[in-house]
Amino acid sequence: YQIHPDEGSVRPAAVTLESRQGDCDDLSFLYISLCRAVDIPARFIRGYLITENTDGAITATPHAWAEVFVGVAGQLSGWIPVECACSSTSIEINIHQNFGLESASHLRLFTDDGSNASLATSLTGISYVTRDPSITIIFQPFAEIQNYQVLESKNLVITDSNIRYYE
Repeated sequence: YQIHPDEGSVRPAAVTLESRQGDCDDLSFLYISLCRAVDIPARFIRGYLITENTDGAITATPHAWAEVFVGVAGQLSGWIPVECACSSTSIEINIHQNFGLESASHLRLFTDDGSNASLATSLTGISYVTRDPSITIIFQPFAEIQNYQVLESKNLVITDSNIRYYE
């Protein structure tokens, strides 16, 4: 995982693949591109990752992840979340912790419909016009979270046969 604040935009999937690093947007777009290349429907999700620090302070960081569509018509099917910005170097840990699980800490704000127009909308920033060049406008992403509380917390259990449940 590597942010690139000096670049200001999402890198092309080919650049992310070649460099083997990127931020959550880059890694999600690479994952979506690879899935779509083999005819697996995939879409882009944008929102916030909510975390609680050790001192109890709540932060909401802009974040992106992907979803893939798994299933067959008439059978159990649906969109499966995939956290592409994994923190572990273990493939097994990443599969168990980041594939098919969406925690309450992922606050979804935008779901791509798969079209180029939808992706362009998700990447568009605020536009403005100023007639006075002496005015400086600084944009900063933020989210104010109030009255945050955990209503219920359970542990995820994954059996040897890959059955998942909470206890």
